[in-house]
Amino acid sequence: MGHTMGTCGVIELILMLYMMEQGFVAPTLNLDTVDPRCAMLNHVRELVNDKINIAAIQNFAFGGVNTCLMLQNGRQTTA
Repeated sequence: MGHTMGTCGVIELILMLYMMEQGFVAPTLNLDTVDPRCAMLNHVRELVNDKINIAAIQNFAFGGVNTCLMLQNGRQTTA
C-alpha cells in the first residue's frame, strides 16, 4: 500500500480486527534476516493460525504524534 500517512492507523485497525475475527496472525513480509539485537522478539515470519485475544497497535508519526491502541476480543465462546 505504500506510506498512507494519516490513514495508516485506520488500515492497521481494520486488518487487526479482521485477523482477530478470522483467527490468524499475518507474517511480516520480506523479513528474511532478523538483526541479532532484536532476536529476543517473537517475529512472525510465517502465517500463524491461532485465536487472538488481545492485540496492540502502535503508531509513531511525524512530529512526535505517537499512539497505542489496545484491543480485546469480546467474543465469548462456549465449549
